Amino acid sequence: MTRVAVVLMNLGGPNSLGSVEPFLYNLFKDPAIIRLPTALRLPLARLIARARAKTAREIYARLGGASPLLANTEAQAQALEMDLGDQYRCFVAMRYWDPTSAAAARAVSKWDPDEIVCFRYIRNSRERRQLPPLPIGGAQRRARGSTARLGRSAAILPTSGLSKRLPGLSGRRLPRPAAPAGSRGCC
Repeated sequence: MTRVAVVLMNLGGPNSLGSVEPFLYNLFKDPAIIRLPTALRLPLARLIARARAKTAREIYARLGGASPLLANTEAQAQALEMDLGDQYRCFVAMRYWDPTSAAAARAVSKWDPDEIVCFRYIRNSRERRQLPPLPIGGAQRRARGSTARLGRSAAILPTSGLSKRLPGLSGRRLPRPAAPAGSRGCC
């Protein structure tokens, strides 16, 4: 039986009020977010993270003290595993916070699958119109590099291709928990 690792890749979010500023720094130091040389981008990322941290903490406090993104993605991974069956195992990788892509790659390696399928969550309609083909950017390149080091190949797909790529999926929609009342986003 072929073992398939399914990696759900998302942006991530702070898991506590204390992790809001480090999360924001990780977000804004990404060259895909701020296109400046490293010597300028990193101090600017620190400045933006400090400036936005108080407001973002207040918003996350209203959301229960953390981003719901990890819990929602983990719930989707569990629902997907139940739907797909025993030969599939789902892993969660977050770009800007825990669990990191490196941690997910280690977990995938330990499980030792025959195939790896990575799904990247689409953040906005502009990005959705650009797919397919999916541009090979930083997260995709790192995921492919991680899987190549494991001696595996990975398909990096938008979540809209989930049921086409995983034939065991019965067509049931993954759970999408509702955002708390009054939430408007974080950053």
